Amino acid sequence: MIKNSALVKNELDALEMMLRFRHYCPTSPFSLKTEPFLEDYLVVQDVPNVMVTGKALDFDFRTVQVEQGKVLLVSIPANTMALVYLDGSFAKIMT
Repeated sequence: MIKNSALVKNELDALEMMLRFRHYCPTSPFSLKTEPFLEDYLVVQDVPNVMVTGKALDFDFRTVQVEQGKVLLVSIPANTMALVYLDGSFAKIMT
């Protein structure tokens, strides 16, 4: 699993690694059972403006620069009823 890597200290690090690897599940088929296809559907074709993960330990956000532009990474805590307001490179949680 990518989160078990020594380079990953939190969920945002894992999102950033997936973005830089350009793959939504770089450890498959070992961590996620995937079927063999002629085309890998988990490859990031178009870099998103925002990447969000849930079940995180804490709410956090960061903006990273990649070749195609800036990407806002957001982690949302587990068991939280919240609204995340995104405004450009700013994120705020409202419970």
